[in-house]
Amino acid sequence: NKVIFFVIMKIRYSKHGLERLIQRNIPKELIEEAIKLGHKTELELGKIKVRLRKRNKTLLVIYLPSVKFIKIITAYYL
Repeated sequence: NKVIFFVIMKIRYSKHGLERLIQRNIPKELIEEAIKLGHKTELELGKIKVRLRKRNKTLLVIYLPSVKFIKIITAYYL
């Protein structure tokens, strides 16, 4: 049996990130799912890129993790 658990972290959105979610009609729940389950790649300056394939689309999220929260920088469909 596999035991899966997640560390619960607060998610905050940059002004740009929140604007892009609204503009691109991306629900916050999908962002959370991508962070929990998506394929992660480390970028420059500590940023993380995560990809999640959902509903015939691939969502890409860029975020910056810190000790207290995750800051969403942007998100878009490929």
